[in-house]
Amino acid sequence: MWSESLNGASVHATPRPLLTASLTGSHISFGKDGAGGTKAEDKRQDERGGRVERSRREKGRWKNIKEEEKGGKDRGSHSSSCPEGRLSATYFPMGHPVSVHLYFQADQFQGYLVKHHATNLATSKLETMETWVAPKKNFRLTTPASSTFSRLQLAEIGTEWDAKERMFRNFGGLMGPMDETVGMQKWSKGPNVTVTVVWIDPTNVIAATYDILIDAGAEFTHYRPPLNLPLRPGVWSVRILHHWSPVAEMRFLIAPLTYSKHQPIRQEDTLKLHNGPTKNSYMEQSFHGLNPVLNIPVSLGFVEQAKRNAALTGPELERWSDSLVGEMWEAADVCAVGPTACPVMQACPKNPWSSLSPDPKSHMGVAREDGRIR
Repeated sequence: MWSESLNGASVHATPRPLLTASLTGSHISFGKDGAGGTKAEDKRQDERGGRVERSRREKGRWKNIKEEEKGGKDRGSHSSSCPEGRLSATYFPMGHPVSVHLYFQADQFQGYLVKHHATNLATSKLETMETWVAPKKNFRLTTPASSTFSRLQLAEIGTEWDAKERMFRNFGGLMGPMDETVGMQKWSKGPNVTVTVVWIDPTNVIAATYDILIDAGAEFTHYRPPLNLPLRPGVWSVRILHHWSPVAEMRFLIAPLTYSKHQPIRQEDTLKLHNGPTKNSYMEQSFHGLNPVLNIPVSLGFVEQAKRNAALTGPELERWSDSLVGEMWEAADVCAVGPTACPVMQACPKNPWSSLSPDPKSHMGVAREDGRIR
């Protein structure tokens, strides 16, 4: 058994064999988010040698986190509809992204702005576009209408938690197998409550479960369960229960690594990093007995597929990685950086979300006679 104190809350975790026995035969069901939206591709590149710049804009702010020279191998073709559905065009991506910005609006992270090259297959001409890649909604409340529990407002999983600012500094929540993940919950004020948090890996292994005691005035709680690494790549889920009834559910992605030490990852490394922890045990104690209680099926097929995925390299690994990213991210909008054969695609300088839209407040010109630069 282990425990840890939090601001306004305390966390206790222990195996629950007695609880499991007493709840045998009970049934707790959880809804699942339907898959949907446009699939988007996200590829994390090494940031060394890239330039970093930061600017504030009237309707948002973003931070350039990397810029690479054009290069790398081509990826599969991508079909994109022009705005208003008047025309459609098919593009073939060329090389790696040119740049990626973090996009904020009202100090809230909205996604990534990815500038990239692509060949328009209709004209065979190279075009440059900027795509707004936004995270899909991955948190939802599942509290029954008859429930009196209403304190939980939001839950997130991430890294680099800033307790002072009450935010994750890893904007976008890009996480890999060796990251130490933190669970955060935001609460409204109300009576003292106790909730149970359950972490579930992509093969439906219950990685951790613990209770959080929420004081009446607590607004934020956070906790990092001591999970054994590496974490199994794939889409994880976290369920929050109150008196063992579902309150909320969320998903987060542990992305497989496609590069290691600036080179495409080798199979001997993928087998170490993508197979989950030793003996598939994330903690010293096992929570296997809770699977039937929480209605989480155990499938040998999930395990076998995970083993096959752990051995993937090259294009197959990239396709798997892209499919996972497509479950969690979507293309919210696209604009043309330069000339385009799609006449109704808006130019980036005319899009308020684009990194190329005018920013008079940050414009600096040549120094005038009075010494002013703007």
